[in-house]
Amino acid sequence: MAGVPLSILILGILNFVRSATSHVTIVLQALASILIWALLTSVIVMILIVVLSSLHYPLSAADEFKSTGYLFVGCLLYAVGGAALIYWTKRQKQLAGPVPEGTAAV
Repeated sequence: MAGVPLSILILGILNFVRSATSHVTIVLQALASILIWALLTSVIVMILIVVLSSLHYPLSAADEFKSTGYLFVGCLLYAVGGAALIYWTKRQKQLAGPVPEGTAAV
């Protein structure tokens, strides 16, 4: 769970250092990414808690299959959302323009 915000933070810092002009855009984009990630995390966790707690125990085989499916879909949506946010942050490097002279391109 901590991989996405850590990646966003590192990519944001690298983009900030590389860019000569668009510092405000990079900071706002990184903050927006982290806020979207936090919202995505809380929404998916709350949906999973509500759905899985609404099942009646003891579980039948069909209910166990449903709960596994809900968990799988929730994890898949979470992974896709995190990957999209990392890609959006990484893409900011291309929008920032060329690397200034004297800085190493990573």
